[in-house]
Amino acid sequence: MATGPQKVIGMLDSFAKGEGAIDADVLVNILQRCSGGQLSPTEIETLTQTMAKRADGKVGIDQFAGYLFCTLEERIEEWTTDEQLSQLGATLPAGIDKLALSFVCPDQFTDEGMGYIAAGLPSSLKTLTLGFNFSWTECKITADGIKQLAAGLPKDLTSLELILRNDELSDEALSNLAEALPKNLTRVWLSFKDNSEFTDVGLCKLIEALPPSLNEVLLNFDSNTAFTNWGLIVFSDWLARSGSNITKFFFICNSNDKFTEEALTGLCAALPKNLIGLKLEFSSAGHASDLETQFEIGADKSVSFVGKPQ
Repeated sequence: MATGPQKVIGMLDSFAKGEGAIDADVLVNILQRCSGGQLSPTEIETLTQTMAKRADGKVGIDQFAGYLFCTLEERIEEWTTDEQLSQLGATLPAGIDKLALSFVCPDQFTDEGMGYIAAGLPSSLKTLTLGFNFSWTECKITADGIKQLAAGLPKDLTSLELILRNDELSDEALSNLAEALPKNLTRVWLSFKDNSEFTDVGLCKLIEALPPSLNEVLLNFDSNTAFTNWGLIVFSDWLARSGSNITKFFFICNSNDKFTEEALTGLCAALPKNLIGLKLEFSSAGHASDLETQFEIGADKSVSFVGKPQ
């Protein structure tokens, strides 16, 4: 029979190998003691609920160790329900100015959950990244959810990155986002890859809402096949009027064969001179290779559109 010290050594050995398990109530006690008050009771409860329990009610030590040493953002990214999202405000530290969350499995999130995220975002935020990696056709978020989320964006936000793969969102979603975009943004990266429901109506409303304070713009509508020249014309007009501060410009819309060479050339001609970052992807339009030859790279690596050789 193993002695007491031998049992302890055996437990430590199995823990080191990622084996063994721990009672859920013991886990709560450990988190309370080790956190030194840095984790709220609500967050501790959320963490223990998130970690999958075995049939005997225990939690695998390897999973516990993974949670113990990951960041707060990584823990939140494992949330899968609206109920967990309702604890966002109580979980995030007060006064933070930067937050980046890319939810691993958000398929069960609903519009209600988007409202919880909006309510939980600290007003002190300057930089915000939100990514929702939905499974194909599993997204339950509608235009109303986008409206709720957008309404909660901090007013002093200067950098916004939103990644939302949903093939069923309508133009109303883009309009709702456009109406609530913070006015002092210097960087906006918006990715709605794989959505073919958006039309020029929604795209144009979003473009017109972009503030002139922007230095960086990324719009990713890859796989959209509904946009036409009208969207490019409106974007060109916005660049001419309000895009003088742009230093990095990225517009991705492959799979669309409706764009003409004239409209694409107009967009390129409206770009500010001496860009330090540029990415234009219109592979299905059939004019991309020709346009590539019409840009000039300066000695300082800046990029300018010069048009066709005379």
